Amino acid sequence: MGKHRPSKRKLILKNAYAAGDIVMLTAAVRDLHLCYPNQFATDVRTPSAELWENNPYLTPLDESGAGVEILDCRADLIQHCNQTPYHYVQAYTEFLNSSLGLRCKPSAFHGDIHLSPLEKSWYSQIHERTGEETPFWIIVAGGKRDVTIKWWSSERYQAVVDYFRGRIQFVQVGETHDHHPPLQGVIDLRGKTDLRQLVRLVYHSQGVLCGVTCLMHLAAAVERKDTGGHDRPCVVVAGGREPPQWETYPAHQFIHNVGMLSCSQGGCWRSRVAPLGDGDERDLPVNLCQDPVGDLPRCMDLISPDEVIARVEGYFRGGALSYLTPEQARVAGAAAVLFNDADPNSQSTASARPAKEVSLISQAGSKGRCAPSGQCRVTLVTLSDDAMTPVASITGKRLRRYADRHDYPLVRYSASLDPSRHPSWSKVLAVRNAMMSRQSPWVMWVDADAVVMDLEFPASRLIEKTRANLVCTEDQNGLNMGVFLIRNCEWSFSLLESVYFLGELREDPDGYKPLWEQSTFKHLIRYFPEVSTHTEVLRQASMNSSLATYRDGDFVLHLSGMSNDDRLAALASLPIQARAPAHESNGRLA
Repeated sequence: MGKHRPSKRKLILKNAYAAGDIVMLTAAVRDLHLCYPNQFATDVRTPSAELWENNPYLTPLDESGAGVEILDCRADLIQHCNQTPYHYVQAYTEFLNSSLGLRCKPSAFHGDIHLSPLEKSWYSQIHERTGEETPFWIIVAGGKRDVTIKWWSSERYQAVVDYFRGRIQFVQVGETHDHHPPLQGVIDLRGKTDLRQLVRLVYHSQGVLCGVTCLMHLAAAVERKDTGGHDRPCVVVAGGREPPQWETYPAHQFIHNVGMLSCSQGGCWRSRVAPLGDGDERDLPVNLCQDPVGDLPRCMDLISPDEVIARVEGYFRGGALSYLTPEQARVAGAAAVLFNDADPNSQSTASARPAKEVSLISQAGSKGRCAPSGQCRVTLVTLSDDAMTPVASITGKRLRRYADRHDYPLVRYSASLDPSRHPSWSKVLAVRNAMMSRQSPWVMWVDADAVVMDLEFPASRLIEKTRANLVCTEDQNGLNMGVFLIRNCEWSFSLLESVYFLGELREDPDGYKPLWEQSTFKHLIRYFPEVSTHTEVLRQASMNSSLATYRDGDFVLHLSGMSNDDRLAALASLPIQARAPAHESNGRLA
C-alpha cells in the first residue's frame, strides 16, 4: 500500500492595511509556499484584492471549513526596525514563523505580483494615447491627505519634470480623493486608473518617481517588461520619517537624511506637519512634526530638486536607461497636450474588472442602461497585422485626418494582441483596452479595410439620442462588426469579456460560415435578451457601406470580403469628399 500523504494545513491570512502593506504580505505567501511546498493551502482576506489576481499560491477556502486556521497578520518587526537590519519584505514572513512555528526565509527582495500572459499582451494606457511604444516614468507628486508628513513640494516635483522635458515623459497618477496637485508637461492619469491598471502601468514603465508609498513597493514587485527582472529604476523622496534599511530596494535611489537631524532617531514615524482638526489621533502632538519648515517637514525641505534630478539622471549616465529619441519626445509631448484637456472634476477611478464568466452578461444587464449620450467624444480604434499593412497604410491615414478634425482620440495597433487567435479577435481586446483608458464615453471600432469617406460627419451623431450600449449595422449576411460603437460602461465590459470567453463558435446564427468574433456577437445578440435589448442595429449606410451599396455621402466604406489587390484598386479610385477643405482635395485618399 502507498504511503499516506498528510493533508495540507489550511490558512486564511487576514490584513486590513493599505495596498503597500498588502504587497508585502504577498511576499510572505510566496515564501511560505516555496519553503514548505505542498504543505499549505492558503487564502487571504484583505483589501486591494487586485494585488492577488493570478497568484498561484492561493486556494479558495471557507472560513467555516473544517481545519481552517485564521490568522490576523501583523508586521511586528516594525517595532524594532529603527535599530535592527530588517526590511519590510521580511515582516510578514517572520510573523508566520512565530505564529506557526516555521523557519521560512525570504526568497526574493520584493513583493509577489503576477500578471497573466493576456495582461502582458495588452498595450499600456500610454501606448493607447501615443499610438506607439513610448518609454515613460510614473510620478506621484502628492500623497494621502491624512499623512501629510510624507509629502514633498509639488513645485519641486514640477522642477524635476521641467528639467527632463523632451528627454523623459512623466505620467502622473494618484487617487482622486487624495492630494495630487496637477503637474504641467505630464500625461495626466490622476483618478484614471484602478489598482490593477496601475500594476499594468508599472509593468510597462521605465522608471518611477515617488515618495514612500505603495508605488515604491510596486516598482520592485512588478516585473519589468523589457527584462523580466525586478530592478526597475525608482527614485524615492523619503526624508527622515522611516529608516532606509526598512524601505529601500537594491535598484532604488532612496533619498533620505536619517541621522542628519536630531529629531529622526533612526526614523521619526510621525504623521503630520500640522494638525488637520479632523479628530484623528494623528493630530496628537506625539504624531506631529517637531521641526516644520512652512508646509514641509525639515527632512523633506532639505531635499532639493537638484538632488532628485541627479538621482534620476544617474540611471541614464550609468547606461541603465536611454532618453527618449526626438521623435518619441514629439509624440509623447503631443499626447500630454491632447489628453490633459479634460475637466479634472470629471476624473473618476476606472472600474474595469477581470471578469471571466459569461454569466456576467446577465449581472450587468440587471444594472440597467447607461446614461444617455448627448454630444460626446469618441475614441477611434483600429488594428492591422502584416497582411493588412498595405491597405491600413491608406485607411489609417484617412482615419487620422478624421480623428484630428473632430478632436477624437485615435488608437492604432500594428499587430495582433493575441497570437493564439485569428487577428480579428484582437478587436475585442483593442476596444476593451481603449475603454479601460477612460478617454471617452464611447469607443468606435473601425476595421483596417474600412475607410472614412465623409470627414465632416461626427460619429457622435449616430449615438446622440440612443439609449443602447452597442450600436452596429447589418448587411446581406446579417450583423457586421467591421464598424461599431460601444458605450464605455460596465455592461459593455461584460459583453466584451463574455465574447472573448466564449471564443469561436462552430455555427453562425444566420447559417453562414462562422466568422470569428462576429459570429459570437451574433449569437449573444440573437439568443440573449439582456444583450439584444441594449443593442441598436442601424441601416448599413449609416457607417458600414459595402462597395456595392456605397452612395456619395455615406460615412464609412467597408471593403470586406475582397483581396488586398482589389481593396487597393478600389481605394485608388475613390475621390475625396466634396466637403473636404481644398488643401486636402487631391483627388485620392491620403
